[in-house]
Amino acid sequence: MTVKWKQRTNSRVSAGSRGDGTIPLESTPRSDSPAASGAVPEVPSSGSVRRSRITARRREANQRLLVEIRALGAALRELIDRYEIRVGAHLAELELLVEGGDREDGGRPLTTRTALAMLEEIGSTRIKPRKGKTKDLVRLDSLVERLADHVPPER
Repeated sequence: MTVKWKQRTNSRVSAGSRGDGTIPLESTPRSDSPAASGAVPEVPSSGSVRRSRITARRREANQRLLVEIRALGAALRELIDRYEIRVGAHLAELELLVEGGDREDGGRPLTTRTALAMLEEIGSTRIKPRKGKTKDLVRLDSLVERLADHVPPER
């Protein structure tokens, strides 16, 4: 899944804005407003109470979301670790079976037909580890299973 970030822009432009999407920090009241003459004091509207509740709910929701995202990151790391252990063990076992014929303890080497079939399986599987895509993990897992299928049962 790819997340595309885009810059948020404010589509509403207030009277005190510069027209370029930015709003000045200090704005002076319009000269025709009662607040400019000082006749009417500015009183916060009841909307600010509602806004603060919404802001609190938003902050709480964002905090919960942050906790969940961090938990997903931990789950990902654990998943990758366990996957690496499982597939790495299968590869190490295959490696020992192939090396078994070269050792002095009398292990029989794989037949030429089996070795060539395994080489063909490896050569026909395209894995691009730099891209880090899930389909490459699936291909690797499938390849390891197919290589294990080539090993004779007495081994």
